[in-house]
Parts: sequence; structure tokens; C-alpha cells
Amino acid sequence: MASEKFGAKGEWWVIAQVGLIAIALVLDYAFSESLPAAGVMRAGVTILGVLCVLVGALLLMGGVFRLGNNLTAVPRPLESGQLVQSGAYAVVRHPIYAGIFFGMLGIALFFSNWVGILCAVALLVFFDRKAAREEIWLTEKYADYPAYRQKVRKLIPMIY
Repeated sequence: MASEKFGAKGEWWVIAQVGLIAIALVLDYAFSESLPAAGVMRAGVTILGVLCVLVGALLLMGGVFRLGNNLTAVPRPLESGQLVQSGAYAVVRHPIYAGIFFGMLGIALFFSNWVGILCAVALLVFFDRKAAREEIWLTEKYADYPAYRQKVRKLIPMIY
């Protein structure tokens, strides 16, 4: 079997993802407590942050476990892979990406960090683009992917 050129499976997307998450975490720490919130407002933002982290963890872990042997670090699906449409994949088409987004948003909210919120939004845009590329490969590989795409949201349950 001939080896593929580096990047042919989407390796650059993974490298960029790791870098963006690392930058977001550093900025979350550096700018913690930057939102002007106090008292009940602060408590509400903190609770919302915890809820986002929990939702993110459920989506991420649900996506990883439901993929099972189909799991790969790169966006191109495995040659031997099967299309998964159940579990977290019945909620959003890209639960791992969605889980990371919600987790990062939750961390930013928990630490009242406006820079972290911006980083989470930047990650959402990044994952939207990464998922768009991945969906080209999924459509090429699985005949039933377009129908699945029509009925399940991309990254944010019931919204997008």
C-alpha cells in the first residue's frame, strides 16, 4: 500500500485544532475574571459555565464511545468505517467538535472570561469549517450521509 501525502487525511486540521485549543486555554487562564459580573449575575454565569462543561463532556464522550472502532484522529473516515447515526450522533453530526466547543465556552463562562468566550466562538467557526471538509469525505464514502445530514444538526443541538 502506497503511503499518502501528509495532510491527505486532514492532519493539518488536527494540528490547527490542538493549537487553537491550547491558545484558548492559555487565554482563559490569563484573562480570568475579566467579565464585570457580581453577585447573582456572577453566580448565574458560573452555573451556566458548569452546565456548558457538562453538556460538552456528554457530547464529547458520547461521540468518542459511540464511534468505537470508527474513531480516528483525522477528519477523513476510515476505509473500514461505518456511518454512525445513533447516540450522540443522533443529537449532532459532530458531537466531538460540539463537545469541545461547549466545554471551552463553559470554562470561559465559569471563569467570567470574555476573551475565552471569543476563543470559544473562534473554535466554533473553526469546527464548522473542519466539519464542512469532513462532510465532503463522508458524503463520498456513505450513500446515506446526505439523508442523515438533512435530519441532524451540525454542531449545536436543535439550532445549528
